[in-house]
Amino acid sequence: MLQSFTMTFDGHLLNRGFWLYVWQIKGPGSLVVYVGRTGDSSSAHASSPFKRIGQHLDPSPNAKGNALGKQLTRRGIQYADCTFEMVAIGPLYPEQTDFDAHVPLRNQMAAFERAVADELKRRRYDVLGTHPRQGSPDPGILAQILAILDQNFPPLPATELHTIQDLTEALLTPEDFWICAFCGKVATLETIPQPLCESRTCPCGAIALANRSCDYDEITDDAIGLFSISVRPESHGYDQDLRQDILRSGVDIKQGVSREVEWFPGHREVIHYVWFRRSSDACRAPVS
Repeated sequence: MLQSFTMTFDGHLLNRGFWLYVWQIKGPGSLVVYVGRTGDSSSAHASSPFKRIGQHLDPSPNAKGNALGKQLTRRGIQYADCTFEMVAIGPLYPEQTDFDAHVPLRNQMAAFERAVADELKRRRYDVLGTHPRQGSPDPGILAQILAILDQNFPPLPATELHTIQDLTEALLTPEDFWICAFCGKVATLETIPQPLCESRTCPCGAIALANRSCDYDEITDDAIGLFSISVRPESHGYDQDLRQDILRSGVDIKQGVSREVEWFPGHREVIHYVWFRRSSDACRAPVS
């Protein structure tokens, strides 16, 4: 039987310029958010948030700009099983006619993007991706942005279990956090050479790297060093592109558990466990 679906949007989303946006993606047993912005890194273009919708979820193998889709795929989240809601803020600045005028605004947008991602993590949301530090955001504009967040993304209760990983965490022992995402065994071996992140190595060859949400880029950097990944010059500073370099080098990536810890009194952080293994090691994995 035929199915039908609806989409409603505000025409203002078609306007070009420098926009900041937050996606909320709900799937079976999962709730994640994604923070992004318009304003190209290498040209003077600043497109509309509506255009970014299609780019972000383009499943074609040669797609560019589909950062959200890649993040969801790495989490094992299927697009068709989810509902998507975008809150777009802007345009904060108009599109510029030349690159020299574009760059300062692009950098300021990157600072807003990082500040919003950090604030959402503080509010206990599971934020996809990483957001490198890029200067300091304008405090007046940031205050207005945070007021909009208050309306649409209130802090999640400390007791709310908003992902399957949260739900199962109460049943896990400390050793269970090191269950290999590839073979299912507990990793007990020391990772050599010792990386910056907390780490263990599984007999199947997989390496787990664990760190806070705000230090997710350090997980990527450690993996690049441990597996001697050749990095493209244009990937430097962009964690999503660096992850693609890792995958292109024949290293598979799987998300492990995430758990919340009290980092210091009154402040809690989410620790992510991410697993990496060369595809060639899969055939040598021990059989249970």
